[in-house]
Amino acid sequence: MVAASRVTLELFLNMEETEPYSEYACGKVFAKPMPDRAHSTIQRFFVRVLCQFLERTPLGEVFPEFRCVFGPSGRERAFVPDLTYVAKEQLTADRYHMAPPDLAIEILSPDQNMSRFLDKIQFYLLNGVRLLLSPLATRSTEVICFQAFRFSSTRFSPSNAIFTFDRR
Repeated sequence: MVAASRVTLELFLNMEETEPYSEYACGKVFAKPMPDRAHSTIQRFFVRVLCQFLERTPLGEVFPEFRCVFGPSGRERAFVPDLTYVAKEQLTADRYHMAPPDLAIEILSPDQNMSRFLDKIQFYLLNGVRLLLSPLATRSTEVICFQAFRFSSTRFSPSNAIFTFDRR
């Protein structure tokens, strides 16, 4: 669903939540693709691995589908990454995370609008967000890690997943 007319960020944040979640960019509201079983399985895997890591090393918290509002003043966007990691020092009691997340994980869906997705990725990178991108897969997943304008690609499965976070 695309909004017919432009809306302000304030109006968007006061709208009722939708299923699937909606995101806001450049005065427009966009519905995220509805997750399917494969998407949910990959998301659950990442939640489990990150939560196990963060139990041993309490550097922050991981959140599924947590709205993050950030960007230059007057050009903020509101995205809902599939998973968001926020460092302990950045955690607040706010309803939404009103800053760039420390890490955003996006699981690509086959019906994802690639133009909008690439715009979102560029916005993340320009605002200092580290990214993990995961296309849908069954047994193993190609994970593309972005930080600034460098990236690496790793093939992993549940048996060889290793996560580390550096402090900023």
